[in-house]
Amino acid sequence: MKSIQSVEISPSEDQKFESLDGETLFQAKWRVPVIAGRSKPAGRINRHYSASRRFFAQYVENVLILQAKRQKAFYDKFSFPFLPHGMDADYTVTSNGNGILSLYTDRYEYAGGVNGFTVRHSDTWSLESGFPLHVNMNKYKRVLLRMAESQAVKRRESGESVYYEPLRHNLRRYWKPEQWYFTDEGLAIFFAQVTIAPRAEGIPVFVLPYEEIGEVKGLKALQEKSI
Repeated sequence: MKSIQSVEISPSEDQKFESLDGETLFQAKWRVPVIAGRSKPAGRINRHYSASRRFFAQYVENVLILQAKRQKAFYDKFSFPFLPHGMDADYTVTSNGNGILSLYTDRYEYAGGVNGFTVRHSDTWSLESGFPLHVNMNKYKRVLLRMAESQAVKRRESGESVYYEPLRHNLRRYWKPEQWYFTDEGLAIFFAQVTIAPRAEGIPVFVLPYEEIGEVKGLKALQEKSI
C-alpha cells in the first residue's frame, strides 16, 4: 500500500451572530480543516476537527455570549456605551508533505474595545496513521531554548522585537513542550501571548532551522521526519 505523503485540505466554516434590543451583542466565525478522501487516517484527523468545531459552537453559546449579555446588562444599568464582543478562530497549515501534516489554530477573542487576546494551539499528524505525532520536546528543552534565546537577543538588539526581562528566565518559565510545529524552514516553537513579550508583539515564534538542529544529537530524527 502506497503511503500518504500529503493531503488536500479545505476549510469548514461556521458563524454566529447575536443581537439584543436591536443592538449587535456578539459575532463569531470559526474555521477548521477538512482532509479530503475516505482513508482511515483522514477519517481520524477529521473526527478530531469535527470535535473542535463542536467545541467552538458550545464555547460561543455557553460562555462567550453569556459573558457579553452580562456585561451589556451592567453597562446598560449605568448608561455606559456597549461595544460588541466576538471571536475569530482560524487555522494555518505550516507543513504538508513527507507523510506529516503540521498546523496551528489561533483563537482571537475580544470583549469590546481593542484589547483582545489570541490563544494558539498546534497539531502535528502522521498522515500514514492519522494519529498525532508525539515528540518529547522536554528532552530537547535546553538546546531549543538556547537557540530561541539567541534569536530573541538578535531581534531585540536590532529593534525588531521587545521582550520582558529577564529573558532567559521567562523563556524557561513559560516553555510548554506541546507548543511547537513543523514549517518548511525549520522547527517552530512558540510562547503564549504576553508571557515573554508585550501584547503588541503577538505570539512570539522562533523557527529553528533544520540544518542547525540536525547537528544536535537526538534532534536528527525531527529533521528527517519533516524534510
